[in-house]
Formats: sequence, C-alpha cells, structure tokens
Amino acid sequence: PLSLDVKSAEARAGAAPVRRRHASQPTVAEEGTMDAVIDMFAREVDETERSVTDAVGRIASDARPDLASRAGSWDPDVCLDPLLLAFFQGSGDPGVTLDQLLVGRMDPRARPHELPIRTDARGAAELPGIGILRTNHPAADLSLDAGLTATRDGEVVSVELTPQPRTRFEHEPVLDHWVAPPLRFVLGGGPVGGPDASPRGVAADLRRALDILDRVQPDFAEVMRRTTRRVVVFDDVGLNSLAAPRAHGSVFLDLAHGSGPIYHLEDLLHQCGHVAFQAMTLRPDTVLSVPPDHPLDGSDEGGEQRTAYVVLHAVVTERWMVRGLLGCLAGEPLSDLERIEARGRLAYILGRYVLDLTDLIGADVVAPRGTVLLRQLLADLRTLHRLAQPFVQGLDLTGQPYNFDLDTFVCRNPQLLVGDRP
Repeated sequence: PLSLDVKSAEARAGAAPVRRRHASQPTVAEEGTMDAVIDMFAREVDETERSVTDAVGRIASDARPDLASRAGSWDPDVCLDPLLLAFFQGSGDPGVTLDQLLVGRMDPRARPHELPIRTDARGAAELPGIGILRTNHPAADLSLDAGLTATRDGEVVSVELTPQPRTRFEHEPVLDHWVAPPLRFVLGGGPVGGPDASPRGVAADLRRALDILDRVQPDFAEVMRRTTRRVVVFDDVGLNSLAAPRAHGSVFLDLAHGSGPIYHLEDLLHQCGHVAFQAMTLRPDTVLSVPPDHPLDGSDEGGEQRTAYVVLHAVVTERWMVRGLLGCLAGEPLSDLERIEARGRLAYILGRYVLDLTDLIGADVVAPRGTVLLRQLLADLRTLHRLAQPFVQGLDLTGQPYNFDLDTFVCRNPQLLVGDRP
C-alpha cells in the first residue's frame, strides 16, 4: 500500500511542520493558474532563448556565409529549431544538408537558385518553411531549383511536394511520426518509425492531452509551447520517452509503454518539463553548488549513477506531473478507466516526488538560489500531498515497473473497477 513519508523530507530540510490550510490558501483548481517555479525562472527562459539564438545564428553564418549574406539575419525561430541544433550538436552524419534546413526560412526572393538536399530512408526530405518533398530515391543527394524541379546527377527526378511549413507553429509544436535524420542520434540511430508507425488516434489523444493541459496548468502549457518545438512519437519497448539537450526543443514520446490521453498528459508534463527546466537552468551553477554530474547515492532504472542535476530535474518534473494529474482528476470529465489510470499515475509519481526530493535535500548540493527552489518544491509537496489523499490513499503500487503499468495497477486494485471513487 502507498506510504508517503513527507515528514522525512521536511526533517531533512529542517522545515516547519505542515500547517492547516488557511481559508485564503488556494485549492487545487486555483493552483492551476499559479506556478511559482515558472515565475522564479521566467527571466532565465528569456535569456536562454536569446543565448541560443545568438550562438546558433553565428555558427550558421560562419558555416554558410553565402546564405547568411542573402538572409541578412536569421529569424529566432530558425535558430531555435531542434533540427538545426541537432545538426550542429548531434553525433554522426546528420543525414541532411544545412541548406535544406535554412533556405526555406529565407525570403523567397533571396533564396539561391539551386538547393542541395538529401532524402531520408523513405525518399523524403523535410524542407522547413517549404514543405515535405517525397521521391522514389531514398538516401539520395538531389538538387532542387527555384521551380521545385529536382534532379539527380543531371537527370530529372519525379517529386511530390506537400506544402507544409515546418517552422515553429504559432500555437503548437510540430508533431512527427517519423524521426527526422538529424534527430536519429538521440535514439542511438534506432527506430525511425514510418507513416503508420503510430497507432490510430495518437494525434487525437495528444490533442486532448494538450487541451487538458491548457485547462489544468495554463502556466506550464504556455512555457511548454514556448520551449518545446517538436514532438516525435516512436515505438520501441527497449527505450523510454526522453528529451535530449543536444536537440533542445524536441521531445521523444515512446508509444510502447502506454496509450490514451492520460498517458500522453503525463508524458508531455514529464518530457516537456525537462525541456522547460533545461531552458530555466542553462547554467546549472545558478542552482547547484556542485558540478551537474556530481554523483548522488543510488542509480536509475538502467543501473547508471544518478547525478545532482538529473535528480533536480526529476523532482521539478515530478512536481509538474503531480500538479497536472491532480488538476485533471479534480476538474476534468474522465471515463471510468481514465480516472483509474490518473489515480494510479498520480500515486506513483507522488511517491517518486517524495523519495527524490528527500534524496536531493539530504545530498546538500544546491547553491543559495537552489535552496530557494528546494523550499518551494517542499512547500508544494506538502500541499499536493494533502490534496492528493482522496485519490491515492490505500492504493497498492506493488509490482510497478519503472514505466507505470495500468494492467498491473488494476490487478492490485480491483476495487477501483466496482465504484471506489473519491
């Protein structure tokens, strides 16, 4: 049965005991519009955006001064594109030309007459700002002229263009069912997916998860849309969902470990939370008194040594996951099975929040600003733990793997199928 030792975390922090909620303190519904962590790091998100834009713009201009002179200046959305970041920071062959990532974002009047491109394993080439070019020539070097006529070794190649500008959408990140070549290093060159790699309905489930996020955590939804620019879905039971700093702005959601809007809600909160907190702590020394890779006791699910920065990331994202799932349970119309899943995921993540925060406080690795953050994380844990009790008390999490498993949870908690509803 679930047992959360919040007092242990408080004792390690030397914190005052939990007080009763005053009438003026927020309820969970009201808390959805207030996020102290996001407020605390708002300036850093601005600074990271400017820093990355300036650095990538300089690198792109140094690499292709001819294109830079034509463009005049690079738009920030060009420089913040995860494909461009991965092109410069990834490992191995990026699988695309720099030209095809840049030219489509330029004024059409300034574009060069010939655009060298490279197709992927499908015979397709993503041209941000122009669209998706499809051919019958996989992994081929082609030349595309201003009239969109493609040639290979001087021979005209049949192409189909889907006009779909892939610059950052005004309100949504790009959703990909295919791992673009510059991003494949993130998955170790592994799964590339395909047009039918995602189960039917995944886009609709993600859409609903985003809609829920807008309602229950609007502050997080706003910073997520600002910092996450590409959502890639793939299916590999041997991997987990992840975010990659060297492809900052992209998240990779693994469909092998669940499905449906509640699964995607938690996954978006988790992985987009990593991207957001990365933007908030581009300089980890502002919150840590030790190097980011300073080892902490214990290891992760893969047996790798946990580090100070990894555990700090874990606690911050666990807080966002708990807030999101709690807000969902408190105010969203859910089916019976969705409600059961949300309760199980809430209980599981809340338990990890307690354990990871306790470890982080006991490790004594934060700088003065990190101490302020830890106090906020602990204060939020107190409130969230209390508000979660009607949903998690008495639940049995025995046998759960690293990735929450709904079937295991239901088997351990059959009472939930016969009307145990808070």
